[in-house]
Amino acid sequence: MQLLPDVLYLNRVDWGADTSLPRKGYTTDRSGVDIYLRKTELDLHHSVAVDRDATPEVWETLAEIEVKCRAMQVVRPDLGKDWPYNHGGFLMPGGVLCVAEGRGYNRTGAHTRGHNTVGWGFVLMGNFEAPPFVNIDPWLPAINRYFAHVGRTELPNLIEIKTHRQVGHEDGYVTACPGRDIISRTHQFSLEDDMDIQELSKQQKAAAVILAVAAKALAGSPITQIEHDLSIGVIQGMPIKD
Repeated sequence: MQLLPDVLYLNRVDWGADTSLPRKGYTTDRSGVDIYLRKTELDLHHSVAVDRDATPEVWETLAEIEVKCRAMQVVRPDLGKDWPYNHGGFLMPGGVLCVAEGRGYNRTGAHTRGHNTVGWGFVLMGNFEAPPFVNIDPWLPAINRYFAHVGRTELPNLIEIKTHRQVGHEDGYVTACPGRDIISRTHQFSLEDDMDIQELSKQQKAAAVILAVAAKALAGSPITQIEHDLSIGVIQGMPIKD
């Protein structure tokens, strides 16, 4: 289904999960009340597995995505027969991101040693270690839009994005994941999108109005009726026109 502009979402029913294989992981605290069971970081990975055609990192159809999703249930039997990750992202033509549910938002993963409870494991489906690299610029808006959506609606305690390699260095083991191309672009991934920036801009405008009127009042200067009404509107949470 369409979740956001240029973002599709497939849950486990949509991609045809084998229901004889149980969903792995323990339940985490989605609300974040339990500080030991809340997810605070996005752990970014790549799958290495590719679409076996002329565009190995671009998945042309939902049918081939669904096949790969079912394969992910059994790809790592040493970690249990289920996705090691919470969600996966498939790059589709036209800058469209298709997100597939793995273990889900409120489950522990098997993706990052020492971070499987606090980390939301998101895997980009492709090999981003070995060139030639696909130019992911067209997909960055959709990826960041989805990340921001998750932070707003599903995992409100997410505060940072980490790569598997970063976490490995922190915890004393080395890994190439999520691939040199993604690592070089880490600064381009964000938990904020245009909606967050627009909201911040509104808040900044509101603060500027209050500060300007307060400064006039403190200086003993008369406040106009327009300034008075505008200030009251800001305080009451009324929208400010651009």
